[in-house]
Amino acid sequence: MKIAVLTSSYPRFPGDGTAPFVKSICETLVKSGHTIDVVVPYDVESRPIETSGVNLYRFRYIWPDRFHIMGHARSLDSDVRLKPLTYFLLPLFLCMAFFNLLAVTGKQKSQIIHVHWVLPNGPVAALVAKIRRIPFVVSLHGSDIFLAHKSWLFGLVARWVFSQAAGVTACSPDLKKKALELGAPQSTVLLAWGADPEIFKPVENREELRDKMGWNQGVILVALGRMVYKKGFEILLKAMPPVLEKHPNLQVVMGGDGPLLTELKKLAGSLGIASSVRFIGRVPWNEVPNFLAAADIFVLPSVQDASGNLDGLPTVLLEAMGCGSAIIASDIGGVSLAIRDQENGLLVPSGLVPELTQSLLGLLDNPTLRENLGEEARKTVVDDLNWDNVVRRIEKIFYWSIWNKARKLRMGTIYRDEMLAGLNVLKAKKGVVLDVGCHDGYFLSKLNADLRIGVDLDPIRGAPDICFVQADARSLPFRPGCFDTVFALDVIEHVEDDVTFSHALVRVLAPGGKLVLTTPSALISLNPPFLTGWISRQWGHIYRLGYTPERLRDLFGSELALKIQPWNAPAYRFFYPFLRALKLLFPLAVRKWVRSISRWDAGRMDGEKGFQIMFAFRPSDRSPKEANANQ
Repeated sequence: MKIAVLTSSYPRFPGDGTAPFVKSICETLVKSGHTIDVVVPYDVESRPIETSGVNLYRFRYIWPDRFHIMGHARSLDSDVRLKPLTYFLLPLFLCMAFFNLLAVTGKQKSQIIHVHWVLPNGPVAALVAKIRRIPFVVSLHGSDIFLAHKSWLFGLVARWVFSQAAGVTACSPDLKKKALELGAPQSTVLLAWGADPEIFKPVENREELRDKMGWNQGVILVALGRMVYKKGFEILLKAMPPVLEKHPNLQVVMGGDGPLLTELKKLAGSLGIASSVRFIGRVPWNEVPNFLAAADIFVLPSVQDASGNLDGLPTVLLEAMGCGSAIIASDIGGVSLAIRDQENGLLVPSGLVPELTQSLLGLLDNPTLRENLGEEARKTVVDDLNWDNVVRRIEKIFYWSIWNKARKLRMGTIYRDEMLAGLNVLKAKKGVVLDVGCHDGYFLSKLNADLRIGVDLDPIRGAPDICFVQADARSLPFRPGCFDTVFALDVIEHVEDDVTFSHALVRVLAPGGKLVLTTPSALISLNPPFLTGWISRQWGHIYRLGYTPERLRDLFGSELALKIQPWNAPAYRFFYPFLRALKLLFPLAVRKWVRSISRWDAGRMDGEKGFQIMFAFRPSDRSPKEANANQ
């Protein structure tokens, strides 16, 4: 894939710890064979960095350079409120970001845009994607949704971006919930970030590493992050006096810089623990692996600050897990996606000092527990929460978005989707599912099943995780009884030899399996009636208009238990010609109307002038008696 990335933060110089997760995602995508072009604002600290195959485009939007504060965590004051200058710079930033992203997508011939942070970058990506006629996917990180909820205007912008996005990812359940409140699609993916277990790993000689770093050889507790309210470092310091009273040789090392650093140092002094707490300032990202590997315990004391802002899933937590540290973390944001309490770490209620104190004491008193938790944390990163796995999940979202953007749904497909959803046909399926006449796999893509196989004379491949087979439906190339569910939606009316076709479907259906078949009624009548024959031929029905329930029983009733449900579709049949005409001018509106019409028709199913829906169940004993197949 050719992927353009728009982000407001990216490492600016060697060792910079600003948004390293964006860099990790991009570089892993490059390793997977994709072309990645990143558009990011200029920063006064920007210098050449190793890009590992990522094409990096930094753009300026103001002069002099010192006013470049959009992005790289500069526009927020203590991560709580926007700096006043931001409001002046925002139009300039958006304008230059738009032109640069437009140029990059044109040069790259991008297939998709991946935009980090819905604000401020989402509107730019949405406009460029519309001009280029490509999809875009939004990844949420926390501060963007925080701002969208604080301002009705920003919320309105975020809502519009979500309405245009092909996909959305969120790194915590809370973030996903708040995004849904702003109109994000229900398909928003909960996606935990990762760490590189080859970079973040335990060291063989921790004592030697500590000597090089000038640390003591006792038990070391570390915390790392920007010194802002939501990181909760104040809570950690307040929890330490009882801990240090019992473990006076414990050393606390706090890494990171930020507006609260001076205030936190004063707090340590007022608590009488300054001699046991070291503030070492900013830790270059290339030194973070050693910083974490040298520690016995890593603490993530995150909180929700007074303005409602909180972290999603800090990657430093995953990096500490990779280094095999014993973890104590606040149960907030997306932390529980990574930490399983008492298995690979300890979870504590956010912001509660006594609970954090008790967890620290319990871990310090039990070296075996520390070792076991560290080993399990490391295993979690190696087996699951690493960038290779994260990128595989992102790739699926990208492929799906590109495929879904390229296809244009027929009105009948939209109507049928709504109809089948109302009949619970789209719920999760167990076992192996076959769709005969799958076309491009659209219907299968809406199903959750262990294995999804689509058959067509000329299948259009592209839908992810679907096995496409090119074959004639009258001679399906599968062994007998191998499918738990078979779908034949609006197919049988196109087949001249419907007897052979029906036998083929029955042959591959497993005992206890279910067949779902849809077809127009033999008595179908559209509005105006004299156009019915002509429209039917436009649908490709050259052998017959449709089927009667009696004919379906003749074809399938000897081996299967049947339930045939009429779907009269009065409104759809009446408005069909008008909707076809309006679709040329108002495609999105017609989609909504068709779905509404399908729901209205659901209350008026009885009648023989619309469609037939057949549910067929193959009993385990192959008895052909009539039964309710919708079980």
